Amino acid sequence: MHWIAKTFIAIALAFTISLPAIADDCSTGCPTGTSGDVKLFRSISAGAPSIVGCAAAGTNISFDISAWSGDNILIISHCGSTLGDIGRLTITGNSSTLTSLFVAVVGASEDPALLSSNLEQLDRACVNFGGLLVTDPDTLAKTRASIAVTGDVEHRGADPDALDIEVNQVVRIQADNAINANIRAAATGTLVASENNSIGQVRAGHAIRGNIVAAGGDIFTVRVLNVAPLAAAEGIRGDIIAEAGSISSIFTTGPIGTETAPTAIKAFGEIRQIRTSEDATNAVPLPGVSVFADIRAGTEFDAPGEFPNSDAEGALGLVEVGGDLVGTVQAGSLVPLTLDQFQHAGILVRGDILAPIEIATNARNADIIGRSVPEPVMVGCQMKGSVVAFGTPTTENPDHGRIAFVSIGYGDAFGPLLELGSPRGLIGVDCWPIDLWLTDAELQATPCRNPWFTPNSVDGRLTACTDGGAIDGTIFAHRIDTVEVFRMSQFHVPTHLKAFKPRIEARSVGTMIIGAEGEKGALESGAVWSGDVQYDSTGEVITPVEDFYAQVGEIKIHACVGATADMWIKDCVLTSIGDLYGELHLPALEQGERINIMRSFGDISAECGCLAATGGEFTAPCEPSRLDSPTNPAESTPRAQRVAADEPADGAAPVARISVFTPEGLRGQVVINSQNTGLGWSELCKGIVTIGDEENLQAPDITLSKALAQPNQLPYYQRTSADLGGGAVGLAPFHLHEIDCEPDHKDNEEVGPGDGIFEPGIPTDKVLARFYGPVVRGSGYFSWQQAFDVQCRPLSNPGFLCNWFTVTSSFTFTGPTATSAGIGSRTIVLSLTTGSHPGPGIYRLVPKVNAESGIINSVLSRNVTGTPPTALPTSCGGLTSEDEFTSYRSYIFRIKPDCDADSVDDETETPYPSCDSCEITDFNESDGKTVQDIFDFLTVYFLGDCVGPALPHCTATLPAACPGDADVNNSCGVSVQDIFDFLAAYFGCSM
Repeated sequence: MHWIAKTFIAIALAFTISLPAIADDCSTGCPTGTSGDVKLFRSISAGAPSIVGCAAAGTNISFDISAWSGDNILIISHCGSTLGDIGRLTITGNSSTLTSLFVAVVGASEDPALLSSNLEQLDRACVNFGGLLVTDPDTLAKTRASIAVTGDVEHRGADPDALDIEVNQVVRIQADNAINANIRAAATGTLVASENNSIGQVRAGHAIRGNIVAAGGDIFTVRVLNVAPLAAAEGIRGDIIAEAGSISSIFTTGPIGTETAPTAIKAFGEIRQIRTSEDATNAVPLPGVSVFADIRAGTEFDAPGEFPNSDAEGALGLVEVGGDLVGTVQAGSLVPLTLDQFQHAGILVRGDILAPIEIATNARNADIIGRSVPEPVMVGCQMKGSVVAFGTPTTENPDHGRIAFVSIGYGDAFGPLLELGSPRGLIGVDCWPIDLWLTDAELQATPCRNPWFTPNSVDGRLTACTDGGAIDGTIFAHRIDTVEVFRMSQFHVPTHLKAFKPRIEARSVGTMIIGAEGEKGALESGAVWSGDVQYDSTGEVITPVEDFYAQVGEIKIHACVGATADMWIKDCVLTSIGDLYGELHLPALEQGERINIMRSFGDISAECGCLAATGGEFTAPCEPSRLDSPTNPAESTPRAQRVAADEPADGAAPVARISVFTPEGLRGQVVINSQNTGLGWSELCKGIVTIGDEENLQAPDITLSKALAQPNQLPYYQRTSADLGGGAVGLAPFHLHEIDCEPDHKDNEEVGPGDGIFEPGIPTDKVLARFYGPVVRGSGYFSWQQAFDVQCRPLSNPGFLCNWFTVTSSFTFTGPTATSAGIGSRTIVLSLTTGSHPGPGIYRLVPKVNAESGIINSVLSRNVTGTPPTALPTSCGGLTSEDEFTSYRSYIFRIKPDCDADSVDDETETPYPSCDSCEITDFNESDGKTVQDIFDFLTVYFLGDCVGPALPHCTATLPAACPGDADVNNSCGVSVQDIFDFLAAYFGCSM
């Protein structure tokens, strides 16, 4: 494996050098013309070293190697009794016969066998070292170096970017205090070691302030380890860049970068780990030690259209920070790359993640965890793992526990990965969900024991678990502003079903989007809920059902909610779902809230249709076995399996379900087929709606279902809105809700005594025509008054069954506006026009129709694609004999006779009230018949154009005291018979 071979670079280098000890040579005299405590020794082909020069401590040294040949080692050490400084060493000259040059700035006690190891501590050559430069390019390509000092590796000069050390290959540079030098491995020649480390190890006790650049090959490790007795480490301030290779490890016990000067950490290839801790594999990051850095793995993908083809390209393995992470993070992928393949991997921050994170392809087997995540997190293809903000908001820190934006599966770099079996979206894992056993206070006080960082091992309650590096499969926070996930599924690859479903868990979510335009993507399997898990003293889950619901502002699911998916939400103004095959739970659907099912409110047999709508990236199995959930620990929360009385034990819904917990809690609107597919109700409306789940899904107060008898049969159930709480479930296009009208609709042939409203109440009563869903006025109708006709016929007399008289102007119409919500959005109100006194009769409300098609175009289905016409029951006949048997869509109601004003239908009284024939003689209602009644009756009769019940434009010409009209026999029309009937009554009554 790549990382194993690289770990043993020290072995490869150690075999190249086998020097005798140089300690005794420090007493050797200096060559003629040179002097000082700094001595230079040469070894040829690992032979005994010989002194080749001396220099005074702290002075710069220039050394010419143009006469050298073969493999050479140049050793520089301060040989005085007390170590001093060594100035800058410049290597000059060019020898065509020089094979290699190893420059070792080390102490006289150095073990020659370990001289070239990047892993072993070196004996220190001096206090401070001024740098190493090679002037000739050919010599530079043959040079490598190891350097060890007790103080600093210095930077000299005013130019902060000037190079201080440049060789072909850096084996090891160590400083007990600080490395201020800018270091560059040119990598223009051969790199010793099979894995091409151009920089083996750069290690400081207190600080690294210079830039470390590998122009070719890899950087093995960079470390700041706070060597005692120094104060807390200053950390890393310079950039670390592998221009054409990878970075294996960066460890620091001090911060990286500063708020005003972030460090750049970039690699052409992968970056395995960056940690603010000691270099032990399981060391806990130091609390409060932050990283201010722009981290980029995979800089080869800078060119347009250049994207990784696998998880190995441009990968980032682990960023583990004890404080905050500030800056930026970009990588081709986020996958485990460290020594232990089961080590927790990803971006793990004990403080806040204040850096936008962009992963071009997969975050596979890795988590992104911080106290808050206020910057965007984007994963281009697939995430098998978690995005977590574990904090709890406070007055001082309201952003703790907040995720601002998460996007998974919407990148443009996923093409090659799909061929490798990486379907887009959030995937489940094989580890039981994180058990939040600790209290919030304990999480803050002991961050190292936070279960998000110590996988499933809090108090030893569960065995530690990572699924290849990931500890859970969730997007978890106290608050999420926006989350968009192309697909949520238990399928890691098309043939591998993970044990636990992915989840979105938050107390509140602003906007949630699943899938994409074009009906791709799906909430195929998973849960959306609050994530609130509460325990009793024994550790048993006791979370009440009312705490399961996540407060969500808006939901858009383009394709479907699968049979093994559950959503527990509240306060969502608009929930829009392509197809619903799973379960949707709400404490209540409030007035003004809407659930929009674009196509099918389906059953489990359509689950494969859900898979087919996920974008066509792969073909998933559709056998019933894919719905069998693996064995989960028993827990009655949405993250496990909540099973209703009519569900199988595997948690898959037999049919789609909308479950409203509160009795009479359906106060808003459910729309089915809002996309206006043209399919019939039998295909579209197979699910069930329950209201009042008093026993946790077991015994709802009301169940609406296609399989039930009336009054509970979907889609045209015969329960009123009041039964449900004021709301409705409507299949588009919307039908008249006959039983919910006031008075309720009656068939034209069955209208009888007791139906309709009382005549004496007409001036204040309203007639309400209601639909199963919201309605809107058709274009071209500038008011609801223009959208309808009202017609009437006599109460009795079969000959008038299909003959109607228009009486529209006796009524005023009002209806929904663009902002109407709740029951008002689906109700048309008929009120009486001032001065109108319609008599007893059968009335119908008839929407206007298109003259050519005969289709209703005045009252349409709102919030439905294409705003299709509404549907009303048919009734026969028009105004003439020619259209007697023409079908009219209408709502029919009745105005009752009540001549004795006792609010009882005269036709139901025994004996029938005798006042009818006499009451009409007091035509002008002057408390008794007089000759003036005859004159007033005839005046109204001969107006001619006032046919039927009194019309508004006739009111001005009526006698002031006369509220009635000339249709005294209630035939819904004025004829000579009205004269005969009036006169017969007048002369036949004694009043």
